[in-house]
This record gives sequence, C-alpha cells and structure tokens, in this order.
Amino acid sequence: MDGAQLSYRALKPIAKDDEVFISYIDATNPFERRQAELRQRYHFSCACSKCGKGPTLREDRWLTGSSSLQVAKPGAIEGTAFAKLEQARGGSLYVQELQPIEEGLRFCGETGVYPADRQPYATMRDEYIVGCLYASRFVDAWLHAVRRYFDVDPLLYPQPHHPLRVVHKWSLAMLTLVVAQDHHEALARTLGTEFAKLNLGVVLFGVLVETVANVSASHGAGSGFAKMVMDKFEQIRVDMTRGDDAVLAGMKTRIEEQWVILRKVGDQMPF
Repeated sequence: MDGAQLSYRALKPIAKDDEVFISYIDATNPFERRQAELRQRYHFSCACSKCGKGPTLREDRWLTGSSSLQVAKPGAIEGTAFAKLEQARGGSLYVQELQPIEEGLRFCGETGVYPADRQPYATMRDEYIVGCLYASRFVDAWLHAVRRYFDVDPLLYPQPHHPLRVVHKWSLAMLTLVVAQDHHEALARTLGTEFAKLNLGVVLFGVLVETVANVSASHGAGSGFAKMVMDKFEQIRVDMTRGDDAVLAGMKTRIEEQWVILRKVGDQMPF
C-alpha cells in the first residue's frame, strides 16, 4: 500500500542497552517446532531467553481434558495437526481448498485439549477465514473472525497495537460491514433467536474505535493503512450520526452490552 518500505515497531518500551532479537521463524509456534525449524532451515539451535525456558510457556500449553491421546502421546496430536495444515496447503504457502482446513480445525476442536491460540490451530483459523472470503462465505468468515478476536489474538498478540492484531480487527470490522449490508438474514438464520439483540452497527463502530485507537502505533500515523482506517471510520461515523453527534451518546455502554452478546457468538462455535 505504501510501496517498498520497511519499518520497525516496538511492541514495548526498549531501555538503553537492551538486546533486540530477530525472530527467524514464527515465534508463536511450540518450542520443539521452533527448534526443529531453526535446525532444518538455519542449522542452529536457539538459546534465547524464551527458548531457554523450554516447553514451559503459553505456546506449549494444553487444555485440561480427558483425551487419552493427549495424556499418552501429546506430540501425536500436535504432529497430526501440523500435518493437516500442510495437507490443506497442498505444497503452497496458503490453503487451496476449504474442506481440508475445516477438517484440521474440527480435529483440533474435537481433541478437547487444543487451546484456540495454540499453533497450528490459530493459523488454521486465519487461513480458513481467508478461504471463506475467496469462496464468498462471508458469514462463516465473520463467525471465525469473532472467535479469533476473543480467543486467539489477545493471547498470541497481547499488545493491542501489535500490527497483526490491528489488521485482524480491521478485517473483522469490514466483515461486519459486509454481513450487515448483504448477509444479515443469513447470519440471523445461522445464529437463531438467541442472538436477536445483536446489533451489527454497534459492533462495527466498536471494532473500528479499537482499530483507530491502535493503528498509529501499529503502522504509523502517516501510513496508507492508517489513512484508510481513519477515512472509513469517519465515513461510518457520518453515516451513523447524519451530522448529529448526539446520536453517539451512550455508545460506550451500548458497545459493552453488545460485546457480551458477541462473546457468546464466539463461544458457540463448534471449533
């Protein structure tokens, strides 16, 4: 969007003489997966402060469950999950068909012990959302974007201004707009009467508020992405108020009320 530019964004304050590390691989992967990738691709084992703690951090966490697979062979579940992701990609960088990646998501969900934020479960959901967009399955994409918003991104990317988290919020906002305009009835049929009070207009505004609040830190105030976000927010604000900003009175409370409903949408997802 801004041409061939490279920029660095600090996710937290950097003190004088702090050592800054470069990640060669996906740092959200489990410990053994990270080490295997480094040995295979770069021919070294990492001993940074994170890897020095071994498989004890969030990336290696399992849910407490009764799965005999997890208890007897925890590596078997993880190996199968990564194999399903690679199968879905079919040798390319991205998923080519929805069915294989949906099977992978279902496998992780049905184990009962795979956290939604553990890899490759999280990556499967990202690629499933993109696949749904290509297939014009906007309601499915929106539902999984909601699940990602609550159960994945806050754990994988704790900083609210993490670039990927901000982009995912933007994606959720735009999906909400598309569903509200063109697929509202399909969403209502999918969710049922339990979610009749879901107000997609308020949801859209709330997600955009969060995106606007963090995009300058994530991408730079002068970036093309930040400008696009700001322009869309202003357009939505004008559409909602019709020049009367008093319409936004009490919006914070309305957003909080909608987030309770939205949270339940994520909770009812089968995987």
